[in-house]
Amino acid sequence: MNKSAPLPFTKLTDGILKVDKINFNKPLELQIHLNEQPWLDKILYDLIKENNPSNNKESKNNDGKLLLDIHIEKKHSTRLDDYILIKGKIEVAYPAECVRCLIPTSQSISCEFSSCFIKSSFEKTPEYKDSTEIYIHSEDRDLHFYKGHEIDVKGVILEEIYVNKNHFPLHDPDCKGLCSTCGENLNNSDCGHK
Repeated sequence: MNKSAPLPFTKLTDGILKVDKINFNKPLELQIHLNEQPWLDKILYDLIKENNPSNNKESKNNDGKLLLDIHIEKKHSTRLDDYILIKGKIEVAYPAECVRCLIPTSQSISCEFSSCFIKSSFEKTPEYKDSTEIYIHSEDRDLHFYKGHEIDVKGVILEEIYVNKNHFPLHDPDCKGLCSTCGENLNNSDCGHK
């Protein structure tokens, strides 16, 4: 995605997009790096902390990286009224402990998402009541609803990261883990316990 100069209202303060500040049919392209948005930094901080439970020291964002490319369009139709299309790409690199032996390992996430946000008044209609996807502009998109004039972009980013992350990181596929009796790393030596 091409990077363009973000306008003041596109900062996504706290991961919230102000719908009433977006012009119809004028796409916005944003590229957000770490240390530009505190809410994005917090996502990485929490990801590192969650994936390094035995590490008692305070994790830092400089242990990883996170980049968000996002494309936003505001549209109108007689069927959906005002709606917002958001496409994006997320790149994340972070340390994580091996789930078997706690050896640090590098993990990465690279994923793309495509979402359509429609007004919450459609949420109870028979057509969208139980829907999680919508086919619009020649592609399937995740369906979300918004109230008022705000869209929670942070929630979509969090969902994509947690759906796409490796929940069982291993430093090596053949990792033998730790001895359940003495805690010895069985990759380094055989402690003799069964």
